[in-house]
Amino acid sequence: MTISLPIAVVTGGARGIGKQLATDLLARGYHVVIGDLDLAVTQETARELGESVTAAQLDVTDPVSAAQLIEHVETELGPIDLWVNNAGIMPTEPFSTQDARVAQRIIAINYASVVSLTGLVLQRMLPRNRGTIVNMASATGIKPLAGVAVYSGTKAAVIAFSDALRRELRHTGLTITVVNPNLVTTAMGAGITPPALTGSDGCLARRHARARHEAFLGGGPAPTRPAAQVLEGAARARAGLARRPGRKRQHWARRRSRRPTRLRQGRARGLSAAYRSRQSVVRWAGVGALPAGRDCASRARAARSLSRLLSR
Repeated sequence: MTISLPIAVVTGGARGIGKQLATDLLARGYHVVIGDLDLAVTQETARELGESVTAAQLDVTDPVSAAQLIEHVETELGPIDLWVNNAGIMPTEPFSTQDARVAQRIIAINYASVVSLTGLVLQRMLPRNRGTIVNMASATGIKPLAGVAVYSGTKAAVIAFSDALRRELRHTGLTITVVNPNLVTTAMGAGITPPALTGSDGCLARRHARARHEAFLGGGPAPTRPAAQVLEGAARARAGLARRPGRKRQHWARRRSRRPTRLRQGRARGLSAAYRSRQSVVRWAGVGALPAGRDCASRARAARSLSRLLSR
């Protein structure tokens, strides 16, 4: 059975941002395949969302499981147009007390699976020269947060991996997008508490630091905003539009491109004017012309030296 609708696959799609993504993709006319480790919850989510949703069990840390899912979708439903690497975990505790097995599991799910699943999907998309891969990272990949050191590191790795891969695929029909949401009100972020801050509570800096953590962790928006960012990137990719910098960034790019030229021209004009003025003084004094040379700066220095000698 081949489906005429564009097909999107969302890993970790049974809950949270993944579920919201599936809901919004349905509204945009996609047939959505949600893959999650808990098959019962995934099937319940698929029944809740409607007929255009297919549930599948997926262990993102197992390349065999991922390859079987991709093969099933491509064979039974049709070519994958949009792949969203959304699955992730976020255990919170100081790194000094975190079990090594927990840290390795965070790395395996949040980063290693992104690399392996992206490689498997690319093998299908590259021959068709079209497709979009969206990697869900986090704002902590840009500004790390205490208490989630390994999680922050994996999200920073996802950002770097996505940027490098986007450069490699620049001249193909594929699009690589990375989304960096802040904390949202999902089950994954519900149990996060600010890390313990050592020292006296009377320290103003520590009170401010704790207040910043509480503001970051306590007031997360609904998962609709990151879902909208994913949909915007997918829509631009389907329309063949490249992401362009904003007007302010373009303005600064123009300023930076013009500024060095203006500085070079200004310095050249200033040095040549200084050179001409000092040369006229030297010639008026009868000393003779300045030493010949191609470097305007050296000629100006020589002119200044001669003018200081004449002023004595």
